[in-house]
Amino acid sequence: MPAGVCLGLSILTKGLAGAVFVGIFAGCIAVPAAPKPGGGGRQPSTIARLATALTIAGGVAFCLAAPWYVAMERAHPGYLHYYFIERHLRGYLTSTQRHAGRVWWYYVPIVLGGALPWTGYVASALRHIRRRGERPLISIAWAWFGLGLLFLSIGESKLVTYVLPIFPALALAIAEEIVTFGQSRMGLAIQIVTLVVLPIATVIALPFMLDAPIGLTWIVPMAAMGGVLLIARRALRATTIETAIGAGALMALVSFIAVLTASLPRAAAYLTSRDLAAALNAGPHLPSRVAILDERIGSIVFYLSPALRAEATPDRIQITSLSSAIEHVRVDSPDAILAVRDGQLRRFTRLFPNPPQPSVRAGTFSVFRADHLRDALGANRH
Repeated sequence: MPAGVCLGLSILTKGLAGAVFVGIFAGCIAVPAAPKPGGGGRQPSTIARLATALTIAGGVAFCLAAPWYVAMERAHPGYLHYYFIERHLRGYLTSTQRHAGRVWWYYVPIVLGGALPWTGYVASALRHIRRRGERPLISIAWAWFGLGLLFLSIGESKLVTYVLPIFPALALAIAEEIVTFGQSRMGLAIQIVTLVVLPIATVIALPFMLDAPIGLTWIVPMAAMGGVLLIARRALRATTIETAIGAGALMALVSFIAVLTASLPRAAAYLTSRDLAAALNAGPHLPSRVAILDERIGSIVFYLSPALRAEATPDRIQITSLSSAIEHVRVDSPDAILAVRDGQLRRFTRLFPNPPQPSVRAGTFSVFRADHLRDALGANRH
């Protein structure tokens, strides 16, 4: 029952991809666990028990997910064909989707990067696959990983998030490698360097990727670097695998906490529109038009109050380009607003001889009223 509920929820959130990976995993369990000849026939075979469990889980999943899909089809006729045929089947087999046409090895660097800081153990784990006869359970993890990667690589549509379901298999394989064969020099070296560099690298990336100022966010990463190096000494001198694993886990914890407390909050401020939505929520109604310069509107709609969200029709709130923004400013109602993220502000204000002052600041957004911008454009003509 719990497995069926989880499968049903995965189908609700990710469509048939969840069912496909469950099928791959079940096949990987069934093949090596098939009953041997002469093993007796009184007890049901593992394959039969697995088939029974999958049938029950599939039934529970169907009962859980079907009502929502039926409701969507009734509300939007043709939805099931679009979602399961166009998005799933044709998306996998043809290049009709926006994220199609990528190279077959697209996921290889993603897997290697996603395995950090333990990527250094992948090579040695692969070398030890030939000894899988001594470790039958780890063969299941490698088959799960390999078949999942093959399935994704064959598909025409490829996205970074598609590969996430195979990382548990890779994690199991790497963990088994470390426990069975110990820490390799290369693996430990890559692990230490990654965890030392990661916190400060994420801070340095902020102005390049998000136009976000570093400010004092470097302090925590620098402290984390020192902490990781101190723990690394213990890892290098460890005489037991338990001590080495404990030190490695502590290094990862320190490094990841630094990223979570220093870099990610600053990045989140430049990726969310929560503050802008809060400024709009302070009023009883949306302005006649809300335009956001080169920003997706999903975040602001999410954070709007229910009353304002009901007013957020496509003609009331929308993304705009720089040229389109100026065109609309000339004809918009006085209360219409244009929200400009800090990273776009300099490019925007260059259009005016005297940079217009925002009516309000909302987090990393400057909010301009249309009538004020229109006045600034009029001054520009004179």
